[in-house]
Amino acid sequence: MLLSPEKKKRFDAEGNVYFLTMGGIRQWKEIYQQGHGWDAADARVNFGYFEKIIVLDTGVFEISDEDLFEFFEFTQIPVEVMKINLDYFKSVLLDLCRKQMSVQ
Repeated sequence: MLLSPEKKKRFDAEGNVYFLTMGGIRQWKEIYQQGHGWDAADARVNFGYFEKIIVLDTGVFEISDEDLFEFFEFTQIPVEVMKINLDYFKSVLLDLCRKQMSVQ
């Protein structure tokens, strides 16, 4: 819900892209290492299908270059940060609220 279908389609045309939020980068060790029990070899197998990882940056908080590099070392997939706004997300939520209100 953070990317419009048009933007998502554009990235899909460029190849296999894995999307993460800044929170996903902040919590990657808890998600992949602790939650899934992956080591670096598991990460490479599971992320190997993807050509790049795009981290969607909404500007809520910052992630250091070291944190991004550490995730790259874990996956061996290039990691890019893309600044986005929350306009599309807001429009989706407002549409859902309007639909819910019309049902009641």
